[in-house]
Amino acid sequence: MRTRTASRTCIAHPLPLLCSLRPFAAISLTLLSSLAFAAPLPKTDPEATRFWIIPEKEAYNEARTGMVMVCPSHKHGTTDQAFAKLQQLIADRPSSAVNTIWVCRTEQMVTLRHFAPIVDQVFVNPFVYRSDSAPPADSAVWSGLDHPVINGLRDIRMAAPNTRLIACVDLAGEDKLFGKARPGFDEVAWMTYAVIGAGFQGIVLRGMKHGNLQNGAPFQDLIPALGTVAGELGRATPVKWAVGSPADQPVAILLSERKLFIVAIRPSFLHGTRHRRASFPDTGQPVATTVAISPPEGINIHSPRVLSGLPFVAARVPNGDISLPLRFSGAGTILVLDVDRAPFNQRDDTTDKQL
Repeated sequence: MRTRTASRTCIAHPLPLLCSLRPFAAISLTLLSSLAFAAPLPKTDPEATRFWIIPEKEAYNEARTGMVMVCPSHKHGTTDQAFAKLQQLIADRPSSAVNTIWVCRTEQMVTLRHFAPIVDQVFVNPFVYRSDSAPPADSAVWSGLDHPVINGLRDIRMAAPNTRLIACVDLAGEDKLFGKARPGFDEVAWMTYAVIGAGFQGIVLRGMKHGNLQNGAPFQDLIPALGTVAGELGRATPVKWAVGSPADQPVAILLSERKLFIVAIRPSFLHGTRHRRASFPDTGQPVATTVAISPPEGINIHSPRVLSGLPFVAARVPNGDISLPLRFSGAGTILVLDVDRAPFNQRDDTTDKQL
């Protein structure tokens, strides 16, 4: 049996380390890598199901992430040869170990459909792929939002429905989106909110060695805020609970065992390019609207707050739906509510009063 040490805990869940080092540029990739442990990460380890935020260099660490193959679409012979090689690599590993691949931008969707079913986790850069596919009526992934980047995220999620997906967020500047210009905080935050709403289970930060993010201080707040809910967020799945969500302010809703997450983004972001630069219009006026949700019978939600922890007041309307105020400036926001799954006739009435 492996002994859980302090060093092992840091590398299995690097958020505390990332959050404790300020300014952002001071994060040491060398330090993170030096904490690696030799034994493969087991699937039963709680860290294997958390929402991950890790630097790119650490993503390739086999013991840390279970990475067994990179770029199966073109670095390992034909597709059949790569598939056979991956099967053998998995067979040679402990049956309890997490198995991960990195899918590059080459034939991304074909590779996902072919290889994702036999692994536990896939690292992928979803922001090199856009889609004109209209959102399916029955999809809970950013339900109803027709947006080229969101459509791409939805396509990727649907191509690997039972596999953990970790999205690459390029801090140095993804050529297709930013023309190699370094994204600022609102841009990185938008991408982070977008992949969370699409049901991804983490982000890998590419290009940290290139220095600070523009407006780096707000990003330092976003990382630890996500860390406070990483356990539940990593196990949350999209649900269609929104009722009459404003057409100009879409939301994504995700449910875990004990938390409900409501993610909102500005849909005007990343809607087109000009001179190879993605469209990130000024955030302009703060968003101020409401979103109504309808939890199914047997689930009670309470204690609403924004991701940073600031509480707010929600209201239960006469038909039983719950109306939530949505207020944010910048790229978007995440609301967090606690979930009580006790049968309705056994609930404590005080839970409703917390709304």
